[in-house]
Amino acid sequence: MDSSAPQALMAGSGFPVLIVLLWVCTGLIWLAALGQTIGSCRIQTGKSLSDTLHKRFQGAAILRVLAMGLLSWATLGRFHSGSGIAGLDSSWKMVLEHATTLRWEDGTDIVFTYGPLGPFSLADLEIGLGGLRAERFAFSAWVASFLAASWARWAAGVSGGAAAFLWLWLLIGPTMALPYAMIALAVWHLHHHEGPAWLRRLWAFGLAPVALALDALVKFTYFLAVIGVLLVGTLLKPWRTLRPADALPAVITGLAFLAGWKLAGQPWTGLSPWIGNGLAMSAAYADGMQILMIPPVVLWLAAIQLLVVLFCLGGFCWGNWRRKQWASIALASSLAGLVALVWKHGVSRADDGHVLFFLWTTPILVLLLWRPSSGFSSRLHRAGSIGVALVSLLAFSGLVVTAGVAPWTLLTDALHARMAGMVISPASTVPDSPGGADIPSTANQILLPKLREALSDRPVDIFNFEQSIAFSNALNYRPRPVFQSYAAGTRALAALNSDWWKGHRKDLHLLLRVESIDGRLPTSEDALCWPEWLTTMEPLQAERNFLLLGPRSAIVDLQWEKLDTGTSPLSGAIPVPPVPPGSLLRLKLEPHRSLWGNVVKGAFQPEALHLKVRLESGVTKKWRIVPEMARAGVLIAPLVESGADVLAFFAGDETLRKHPAEVWLETENGRIQEWAPSFSFQWEQSKETYLPDVRSARIAREAFRQLQFEKGFQLMQEIYPDSAHEIYSVDLTRQTRMKFENKPALRVDAPSRIVIGARVGRFDGNFAMLEEAWKHKKPSDGVTFVVAAANSDGMEHELFRRRLDPARVELDRGWQDYSVEVPTGFSWLILRTDGGPTQDQDRAVWGPMGWTKESKSEQ
Repeated sequence: MDSSAPQALMAGSGFPVLIVLLWVCTGLIWLAALGQTIGSCRIQTGKSLSDTLHKRFQGAAILRVLAMGLLSWATLGRFHSGSGIAGLDSSWKMVLEHATTLRWEDGTDIVFTYGPLGPFSLADLEIGLGGLRAERFAFSAWVASFLAASWARWAAGVSGGAAAFLWLWLLIGPTMALPYAMIALAVWHLHHHEGPAWLRRLWAFGLAPVALALDALVKFTYFLAVIGVLLVGTLLKPWRTLRPADALPAVITGLAFLAGWKLAGQPWTGLSPWIGNGLAMSAAYADGMQILMIPPVVLWLAAIQLLVVLFCLGGFCWGNWRRKQWASIALASSLAGLVALVWKHGVSRADDGHVLFFLWTTPILVLLLWRPSSGFSSRLHRAGSIGVALVSLLAFSGLVVTAGVAPWTLLTDALHARMAGMVISPASTVPDSPGGADIPSTANQILLPKLREALSDRPVDIFNFEQSIAFSNALNYRPRPVFQSYAAGTRALAALNSDWWKGHRKDLHLLLRVESIDGRLPTSEDALCWPEWLTTMEPLQAERNFLLLGPRSAIVDLQWEKLDTGTSPLSGAIPVPPVPPGSLLRLKLEPHRSLWGNVVKGAFQPEALHLKVRLESGVTKKWRIVPEMARAGVLIAPLVESGADVLAFFAGDETLRKHPAEVWLETENGRIQEWAPSFSFQWEQSKETYLPDVRSARIAREAFRQLQFEKGFQLMQEIYPDSAHEIYSVDLTRQTRMKFENKPALRVDAPSRIVIGARVGRFDGNFAMLEEAWKHKKPSDGVTFVVAAANSDGMEHELFRRRLDPARVELDRGWQDYSVEVPTGFSWLILRTDGGPTQDQDRAVWGPMGWTKESKSEQ
């Protein structure tokens, strides 16, 4: 779609009107349910006031009335528009709102698991698009009124204590768990058969289905998950008890979804790709996001909670099966399915925020089955509900402790945060400039005036996940469909981005910061786009740690030819075939999971794979690799893990270029039973060679001095304080800043290699080996320290060489000094360590270093 003609989705257009109408209808039912609740508190004739208070207030009906207003107020506070313009989460939120404002097609122009109403549920949006503020207010108000009315409808059948606990739980719980709570209430309404007939029918055949449909348009995966568990729960009822009316809520849900899709401005042709691409992205999520960032005890508590919940649901089903209460069994089965879904969502990426989905939603699911009647199942259910809540609190306390906050501050901190959010209007003032030019500068913004001037109004895309840069610099942002490369986790999604780039490569620019998440190889993300970028684009300018690429004047389509195929066992080395200068080399890998691996992937986190590369220098590199991304093909030459590697390719610089010798796959934690013992591989080489032209090489060499490489190089600040930004390549087995004999040191276990920009002058420094090198039972057989000068041809001119063997030579222990004179005509200074034959305990360190004199003109 054409991004040059934005059409803001203004408040008052079709879909917001529908939301406001739903809000009004829900509010009316809320008032009716509220009247029922208040009516239960009326004094009955012939009874004393004390008797009435004792009997009627023991259910805490007045608490229900107050809780409804508090819940609505709290929910509105959660949806206010806050500050924040940088960071991974803020970036994709900004893109979603940007896409909604420009009416991009979901599933085609933009691919994400959130749908066309995704921005309505997202906070921290302050990018100046303006047109969605009133709509977000209407949507959040409707959500608040739906939850409040749902509480009134549900609380009529439970004790006041349970109702008050549930909504206090929602009040202090994380905002991210709110959609699951809303879904659970909608599921409960679709199954429940108590209360006034008119109210029951209106909920079951009206607002509950519409709530599910709106959730589908907010986040697609929620919708499919809920529909699945509802179908399973309904089909568990005996066929003879099924009625045509049982299908009516599903029909209403589908019609409401289609109406919402159209009113949101989405074409019917976009529905199929939205579903297909959304499913592909969701399927890749488990492989792409498998980082354990929480204490193991929290995960064990969550697993215990899962078992308790399933036990409670099983006991509830057993009791109702004996009484032939099929509707209750269907409800319990649906809630059990939701428990499984929330578990998978919560632990597929086991960080604090995702695990809170599960810890805070499961008590709500259990309480939805609460019955105040007597009997074994009721006692079991009550005990289980209390147990689930206690385990949640214990587990959350474990999460809070890891954040440096004492557990006893849990309630006060949560309530304070909620109250702070409530006093801010959901329609808080934000800049109204669609281009974002009026956005005030904040501490989190990254401003790039040189790149902004170079781009002018030309369209630009961004790699990888700092899309906030486009908005803070008012750039003409036009992203590829899967706009964050780490999310393009399948070959199909990678091909979608690559095909899109081929259609726009003549006028599209790329703002590049070579980075990845979770320790991945950067070029494995959007693996099919990287060859396109390197062969159809050229460097234009660099600023801070961003590199701007623009289209070449002459573009030659990239063609691949097969070099070799074979199979290899896990952890088996695969030699890298030689390639001529300027050629691209990629490796396609086909790892396969075992049956047990598929089970683990479905229930918990699958075992991650690591791609390891040994360079000709002896240094071994390791990155996490997503299996589907590996099948698309990973660039091995050039091997790119920093901006310097990109510039080295464009400049034809052999000194900065990394030369792989062999590669292999291994599992992250040694769980090899989750994978087939061997995998197939295929080497492919580009048919054309892409030697640097004079202009690209000149710009690349100039960009070396302007680009600030930040990944890992901050460790050099203490030992190389004045010129740490001059470090352009770091290949280290281990990279740790430390103190050794009262001096700052950088541990660089041999083999290692550091490339520094050369000057004309004297370069002085220290080096040493750690005590373990000679005190260990298997001591080091020595490390050679080398300082050399080089040019872009890769030929080294040695300036200093010294071998330390502290296990045998006592004088080699402790700090050693070096001082070299760097002559004219060299671009790079290389600090290298080479280990001995055994490489046991080759624990080397470089100490403080720097230039003692230099000429007025630097190389």
